[in-house]
Amino acid sequence: MKPFRSCFGFLAGIALAVAGSASASPESPDFYQDVYPFLKANCIACHNKTTTKAGLNMETPALMIKGGDTGPSIVPGKSGDSLLVEASVHSPDFEMPPPNNKSGAVKLTPEEIAVLKRWIDQGAKASVQQERQVTWKPLAVGVDPIYSVALTQDGRYAACGRSNRIFLYDLAERRFLGEIGDPAEQGGSAHRAMVQTLAFSPDGTRLASGSYREVKVWRLEPGKPATASPAEEAPKPADEALVKKIAESGKVGVAVHAMSPDGKQVVTGCADGSVRVWDAASAKAVAELRGSVATTKTMAGLEWTVARESLEQAFQKTEVTRIEAQNKALDELLKKANDAIVAMKKVLPEKQKDVKPAQDAKAAQQKAVDEVRAQIAKAPDGKPDAALEKQLKDALEKLAPLAMKETSALAAVSAAESNVKDAEADVKRISDSKAKNAKDLAAANAAIETAKKSQDKATADLAAAKQALAKPTAKPVAVALSSNGQRAAAVFDDGRLTEWAIATGTPIAETAGAAAPSATLAASKAGGFVATMPDGKTLATAGNSPWKWERTLGGEKDHSLFADRVNAVKFSPDGKFLATGGGEPSRSGDVTLFDLATGKATATWKDLHDDIVMSLDFSPDGKRLATGAADKIARVIEVATGKQVNLLEGHTHYVMGVAFRADGRVLATAGADGVVNSWNMILGELKKKIEGWAKEVTSLQFIGATNQIVTSAGDNRVRIVNDDGGEVRTIAGLPDFMQSAASTPNGAMLVGGGEDSTLRVWNGTDGKELAAFAAK
Repeated sequence: MKPFRSCFGFLAGIALAVAGSASASPESPDFYQDVYPFLKANCIACHNKTTTKAGLNMETPALMIKGGDTGPSIVPGKSGDSLLVEASVHSPDFEMPPPNNKSGAVKLTPEEIAVLKRWIDQGAKASVQQERQVTWKPLAVGVDPIYSVALTQDGRYAACGRSNRIFLYDLAERRFLGEIGDPAEQGGSAHRAMVQTLAFSPDGTRLASGSYREVKVWRLEPGKPATASPAEEAPKPADEALVKKIAESGKVGVAVHAMSPDGKQVVTGCADGSVRVWDAASAKAVAELRGSVATTKTMAGLEWTVARESLEQAFQKTEVTRIEAQNKALDELLKKANDAIVAMKKVLPEKQKDVKPAQDAKAAQQKAVDEVRAQIAKAPDGKPDAALEKQLKDALEKLAPLAMKETSALAAVSAAESNVKDAEADVKRISDSKAKNAKDLAAANAAIETAKKSQDKATADLAAAKQALAKPTAKPVAVALSSNGQRAAAVFDDGRLTEWAIATGTPIAETAGAAAPSATLAASKAGGFVATMPDGKTLATAGNSPWKWERTLGGEKDHSLFADRVNAVKFSPDGKFLATGGGEPSRSGDVTLFDLATGKATATWKDLHDDIVMSLDFSPDGKRLATGAADKIARVIEVATGKQVNLLEGHTHYVMGVAFRADGRVLATAGADGVVNSWNMILGELKKKIEGWAKEVTSLQFIGATNQIVTSAGDNRVRIVNDDGGEVRTIAGLPDFMQSAASTPNGAMLVGGGEDSTLRVWNGTDGKELAAFAAK
């Protein structure tokens, strides 16, 4: 499981030293050198920042002096009065650590207790802890699981980490490109320690990798325009008999043609505007190449729009259903409120009529009581006779029920009036809610209509683009194949030079010049193609584009940036910032935001979690950042302020993945508990608990602008579900524990890797394996 991955190579040693303490000795104990080691082994496991039993943290002298629930654990200068010493010697009333404890802590030895007493008696002084000094050794042969995979948004490049190395693949050509390495590292590896995480920038020109206490940023350098000597590199034309056979079997008109350098393939420019590659031995078609880089980008944008507007319509339709259901309930409440008003107003006059007779009767009886009392007051010496006292008693007994009757009559009127007011307030509140709902309903329906129009237009434009691919207007006037037989290129009569990857038919490069009826085309050994036009001018596609180290964040030069492994990296949607997640295991979960233009940290959120941060994702607008951590919690914060927006508790184990949906309304989280949770980010509450995994879910990603989520898991599967819990597809029976998976925005291609070190590529539509790249 990811939290227990090896974080660096085999170490010759990790030493804790104290600055300026070379002269320290047991006669003058130093805290970090002489005291801290045995406290850490036997006390701090239960008395630390995260686990503070009895309210006591023993990680520093100041914290021990501050003490816990029973007061200070040490009294500087007075070891005899220090509770820590009393506990250490296992006095009858105080025994620490307790026997048979879960931490494996044991009783301090007499020598350790002596050092502890001496240190306290000498003032319990703090000292300075030096950084861990790490001596690196090469990673063991065979330690090369894939912990992370990354895919550019256009699906062109995939990267994976194996051991401390980064491997890059061209998925358009279905081939391994090479390793990305740092010349400063031994053997040209990417890092000294295991590669924990990878992420491409939105434009695909940067790659970030996280490892032990460092992050490296790599940049794709623009390839130089190809150069070639037509005399040396010009392709040979195919044999006319072969061309005739191809034309007849393929039922195409061949305008131009060329052989591959090894004579095994033929490329033809056809009368229908297509470029086709054929097997020379059998004259069978290998690939049909159409379109351009610009057209491919346009179509990808249209596909995104279609998916996005479909998602928008689905959301708004759900809103319409919710509002209509709410309005139905409000109508019932409104009817009850109006009925209550009518009922109360009907009985109110009758109740009001009962008030005056009750008041008059009470007033008359009160007058009788007052008259008797007046007579009693006139009695000699204030002593009335028995007859007056009886008369007063009888009068008071008659007054009591009359007073109660008056009170009841007034209360009945007040209750009726209050009920009317309450019902009228309910009517206003309900009416206000209905008015707001009417606006919201109109807005939702308008949004549906707008999204539908946008989707219909994008769908029509996409269909038109596909139709244009099938019936191009430009005709090829020159064709050529690369020396490795993996790329083909053509010059068209509109002056465009286009290059394709034969394996997938993907246009990968192009340039344009003036229209011309003819040209010569040659492949460059350094990559790319060069066209010579009739006027002597040349057009060229770029040669191979290398990935180079740009900068290191943290590492040997700045150990203060990262406490331990960097488990997650993520570029902001605009590509200007990089977020990193890590922390100190079992103690802290830290997130740092870097400005990529300067490499400087612009924000650091220490202790955002109580355990290491394992996953990150920006909201689509870049204003929020979601984090998942080993403390079983996911959080969402404002990037500008660091203020917490959401605290999401729904997992019982590490949160190993977080991902925002394209509209930002849903966040998905993956847990080591074998669960994916989808969260309604408008309400900040759980939307759906999605189950069905037998082991931890190690990564997840929303597929483009859809509600589908691709996941990898320890149960040897890559599984796609939607955020309502529906199963879409499962790629099962993989050889080993899967650590990471990713998808292109249109879901056409998936990649994944895990413990068997093989990067696999699948067709996202049917789950069939397209390629498998084993460790080199």
